[in-house]
Amino acid sequence: SDTGAATISWTNPAGGNWSNPTNWDAGIVPGPADTALITLGGNYSVNLDVNVSVNYLTIGGSSGTQTATWAASNLVVSNFAINTNAVFDLGPGSTLNLAGTINSRGTINWGTTNALNGLNNCIINNSGVFNLQTNFNSSGFGNIYDAGRLPLGMLNSSGVFLVQSNLGVITFFPNQMYFTNAGVINVGNGSILTLRGSAMSDAVPMAL
Repeated sequence: SDTGAATISWTNPAGGNWSNPTNWDAGIVPGPADTALITLGGNYSVNLDVNVSVNYLTIGGSSGTQTATWAASNLVVSNFAINTNAVFDLGPGSTLNLAGTINSRGTINWGTTNALNGLNNCIINNSGVFNLQTNFNSSGFGNIYDAGRLPLGMLNSSGVFLVQSNLGVITFFPNQMYFTNAGVINVGNGSILTLRGSAMSDAVPMAL
C-alpha cells in the first residue's frame, strides 16, 4: 500500500485478480509492509496476476473454499498462514521467496520446480495436505541458506505428504532441506522418495 504498514482484507466473494484494488477493503493493493488477509468466507479463487511482496499473508475463511493461484509470478512474504479451508496452488514458473514460516492447515499443491528461496530459518509446517506435483530434489526448494551457507530449510509434516505418480526419483539432501515427518507419506506409482544422510527424521512409519 501507499500509506505504510496496514492490514488489508479481500472483499470480493466472486474472486478475481490480486492486482485489482477494488477487490481489497482499503481500495489499495497490499504492499511490502502490509498484512494481506484472504479470509472472506465462500467459494472463490484469487489469482496472483503480478509479482507480489507482503509482510504477512493469511488465506482461508471460516466457510467455503478459498483458493490462491500462483502461476509464473513471484511471491515475497515473511510469514504465511494457510488455514483449513484454503488451497494454495503454486503453479509452473512461480517462485516463493520466504523469510519466515509457512503454517499450513489447508492444502498446498506444489507444482513448480522454481519453488522456494528462503533465508533466516525458513520453515514449512504442514498439518494439512502437502501435494507434491512435480519432480525436484530438495535443491528444487531453492537457496535455503544463510550467509555462512548453513542449511536452514525445514519441512515439518504432521498431516499428509502426497507424492503424485510418475515423478521419478525425488531426493531430499540434508544440506538443503530437512524433512521431519509425524504424519503420513503416500508415494504414487512411478515415483521414488529418497532421504539422504540426516535429511529426515521420521516419527511414524511411512506409507509407501
